[in-house]
Parts: sequence; C-alpha cells; structure tokens
Amino acid sequence: MFDFVKQGFNCYEHGSSINEIESFIIRVIEGNDNNSQKRREYIKTQLLPPNGGNACDNIISAILGC
Repeated sequence: MFDFVKQGFNCYEHGSSINEIESFIIRVIEGNDNNSQKRREYIKTQLLPPNGGNACDNIISAILGC
C-alpha cells in the first residue's frame, strides 16, 4: 500500500462496534475530535497542490520552468 494512503488511514478513528462509533460521534459533537489537527496537516501536506497555488498555476510554472 502507498505510504500516503496509510498516513491518511491513520488520521481517522476506526470503530469496530456500534458503541465505539456512537462514542466517537458524541465526542465530535462535544468538540473532542482528537485527530482533527492530524487530518488538517495530512490534507495540507498530501492532498493540496504544492506552493500554495492551484493546480493550473503549478502546471504553468512547471511548463515555463518558473
């Protein structure tokens, strides 16, 4: 499996029972999401286009060698 997929998978809690899932939902509603910062960092480093630009800007920069 790709490393970034494992990283993404590990950013989330995994419930194996209805009680675990309900407990997670209640914690999130109460504002206790322990992995929210981890997910934000994963999205920033693995999913968003690099250099703070959008995909089109990055493609143009790559073509022009900027």
